[in-house]
Amino acid sequence: MTADTGGFRAAVRAETRLLTTRPWDAFVAFGLPLILLVVIGAMLASGVIRHAPTAVVDQDRSAFSRAATRNMQASPGVRVAYSPATLDEALSLMRQGKIYSIAHFPAGFSRNAFRRPEQITVYFNGAYQTVGALSATGQSVAIAAAAAPILEQRARQMGAPASTLQPPAVQVSIVGNPQLNFELFLGGLLAPGVLHLLAACSAVLAVGRLMDGGSFKAFRHANRGRTAAALIGRLLPHFIVFTLWGFAWIVWLCGFRGWGVAGSLPLLLLGMAALIAVSVALSALLVAAAGDSDTAWSATAV
Repeated sequence: MTADTGGFRAAVRAETRLLTTRPWDAFVAFGLPLILLVVIGAMLASGVIRHAPTAVVDQDRSAFSRAATRNMQASPGVRVAYSPATLDEALSLMRQGKIYSIAHFPAGFSRNAFRRPEQITVYFNGAYQTVGALSATGQSVAIAAAAAPILEQRARQMGAPASTLQPPAVQVSIVGNPQLNFELFLGGLLAPGVLHLLAACSAVLAVGRLMDGGSFKAFRHANRGRTAAALIGRLLPHFIVFTLWGFAWIVWLCGFRGWGVAGSLPLLLLGMAALIAVSVALSALLVAAAGDSDTAWSATAV
């Protein structure tokens, strides 16, 4: 038992020395995770889509439709990229992937806006569910904002409070295949996925260099037959490094970005540690089963 413990400690020290002295090993363990986490954080930091291209089919040609279009242009979430004459032309643009949503103002809408609601239709591309829905929401909000002053003006003309008038409803329709914040629902997915793949590759690197001619014979002999304890010792630094990277990402999302944890933080941390542990262990198993690092790299990627 004491010999196993001594072999384990020696293996941990040897692998830690390699991780801190060999440039490529150190880069995989420390440099690459930092670069990828910074890139993911920067990509998702804005949290919402900005300036999604949209189209406006303005057949009403009224002050209201022009005001609604100006509101869309001023919105940070959408950008009026096209103003086709007909709805068919706009749908063609959507099928080409040039726009994500369409606001259609039919002819004569402003004259009947408060008698026949549900005349404005906003279409969005269901093939791009998230960006399409957000784009449609941005156009709908812009239309509602443009309707507010018209409601007040008509209420004064009628001598009635504005609250008695109903704003024109906007019908949202999905064209194509039927958490509004990317950082929230992608941040918790992408970073652990990247880290567990890096941990697996790092483990392949660690175990692969222990083999000689497709066998652990020399490694077993060097450790006097106590291969399991020595192998676990070699893998432990990789597990610790990438688990700490995972914890750092959770701290970033939940602490600095303020998303919080919907559930148990200890269980979330335990899950991150278990993910890295399984990734490292499976990679070691694949190296042993394959007998060479190249095959293990391919199997690990799969």
